Amino acid sequence: MQGSIVYPSSKLMNKFFIIAALVYGIPALCILVFFFALMAHHGIGLAEPQGVVFFSVFGISSVVLWVLLAALIPPYFRSISYELTDKEIIVRKGIATRVVKTVPYRTITNIVEARDLIDRFCLNLGSIRIQTAGMSGTAGYEASLDGLEDWSRVNREVQDKLRAFRGAMSPTAAEVEGEAAGGPVLADVLEELRAIRTALEKRS
Repeated sequence: MQGSIVYPSSKLMNKFFIIAALVYGIPALCILVFFFALMAHHGIGLAEPQGVVFFSVFGISSVVLWVLLAALIPPYFRSISYELTDKEIIVRKGIATRVVKTVPYRTITNIVEARDLIDRFCLNLGSIRIQTAGMSGTAGYEASLDGLEDWSRVNREVQDKLRAFRGAMSPTAAEVEGEAAGGPVLADVLEELRAIRTALEKRS
């Protein structure tokens, strides 16, 4: 069933560039400092062949890397969308490899609002992380709606759809979904309750 489509803020693209700069820039700076120290230790100047070769290779590889990032980040950002239907959440992303992640409401156990340092202090963004029965008790999550400027509103919409879905479930369906989400222990408890109910019906 078609639902509302939520797109990440354009600020998420800026976040991708910031993360890329940190991931590449910090190691690159360490490499530069190391080679400067190594060359100084051996008395090699920047104008000497060894220095010229190193900085030429380093500079060319850096330019190539940043050109690739600049070319890939915008289309990857535009590929991201989140669809909130009456029965499930669908996350779509990817360029060459298209990934479509579907999370049914019946499996959701927890919904978390998350904001990292870049979100809080640089871009004012937030994420909605969806945890399912298989992920409960772990640090992982089944899906994440990232780069949202109105993350609280999206969280409320997801919560409303989740409550509506659970409210529309019949008692029998609720038992079946509970067994699927809760695992063997919950299934055993439900079986015991059915046996007690059957015994009580026979006595009456």
